[in-house]
Amino acid sequence: MSLEDKTVVCEECGGEFVHSVEDQERYAERGFTNDPKRCRECREKRKSQHSEWEPKTLVCADCEKEFIHSAKDQAYYAERGFTNEPKRCHDCRAKRKTQAARSRGRGDRPRPGRDRPGGGRDAARGSFEAVCAECGTKTTVPFKPTQGRPVYCRDCYRSKRR
Repeated sequence: MSLEDKTVVCEECGGEFVHSVEDQERYAERGFTNDPKRCRECREKRKSQHSEWEPKTLVCADCEKEFIHSAKDQAYYAERGFTNEPKRCHDCRAKRKTQAARSRGRGDRPRPGRDRPGGGRDAARGSFEAVCAECGTKTTVPFKPTQGRPVYCRDCYRSKRR
């Protein structure tokens, strides 16, 4: 398959930029399969925002091991308006999330639209009709399709993930 220059719209500033054949080859060498989402200027601006943060070494409240609160994570926390640093390392946070999910599934009070029989995620949020961008069959998805973004049926979505 031969590559061609592609015109891409930056999701940050909305401007168009060219994803050149050379850039596409460089992306492929590094294992990237998607086109860039931001133009070079927006990518550089985003990188410079992370440079104002210094990585910090913190101690986990659960396992008492040290972990790094990276500059990227600090910028993410600031962007979301979080004022406190994380108390737990990544592994302990994941473990707590898993335990919380399990405890909700064992005899806790039913949550409307989710834990009742016949009421899954689709019942709580609604279903939307769509046409698969790959095979053209009608399908139902648990989100509202956005114009310009492909929607896939279950089989095509699974084949794309592999």
